[in-house]
Amino acid sequence: MAKQKPLNSIAKKLNKWYYNAMNRGMRSIFLGLGIFILFIGVVILFTSGGGKEPKPEGTVPKPLPDYASTDAVVSSTTEGEIVARENYREIKVIVGRDFRTLQVIKGYQGDVIKEKNYSNDESAYSQFLYALSYANFTKERGTDLPSEAGVCAAGNRYVFKLEEGGSNISRLWSSTCSGDARGSFGGKTFNVTTLFERQIPDYDDLTHRVNLN
Repeated sequence: MAKQKPLNSIAKKLNKWYYNAMNRGMRSIFLGLGIFILFIGVVILFTSGGGKEPKPEGTVPKPLPDYASTDAVVSSTTEGEIVARENYREIKVIVGRDFRTLQVIKGYQGDVIKEKNYSNDESAYSQFLYALSYANFTKERGTDLPSEAGVCAAGNRYVFKLEEGGSNISRLWSSTCSGDARGSFGGKTFNVTTLFERQIPDYDDLTHRVNLN
């Protein structure tokens, strides 16, 4: 009996060591599995773009003032309420290095029913681009809506574009509605639209009869 006790003690110690080893192994396995799942989640998050609206066609915008000496143009379009095509109107202001244009558009097919053009120069354009830059003209916010089409039907939608060579470098939109209908534009809509309106000397006279409501 005296010899059996030490043997029992050794067996218990071996048994305890075995279970401790197994526990350590299982903890290592679960820890490794957890790290792997976390890694996969991070990869999916970054490759999916976080659910944000896809960026418009074109290249990444340079600082706006860098476009002052180029053929790039900026524009602001105010879209009216979604009504019958006969009554639907848009007001569009386009500004480039050599020109400024105001257009009144009728219907949904882009028919220009009024247009007035003004000259411009590089110095004036540069100052305007600086002002737009401070108003976050190319700042983007996330939205689940793919475009402004049909959004905020009883309000107004605004489209802000930076174009060069016929391609959109930046195309962002906002509206007078809330939630996701606020759109992809991350700046202050009022500030930007006001800057464009002030580029047209007789903006009020040309647009006061245009019904956007």
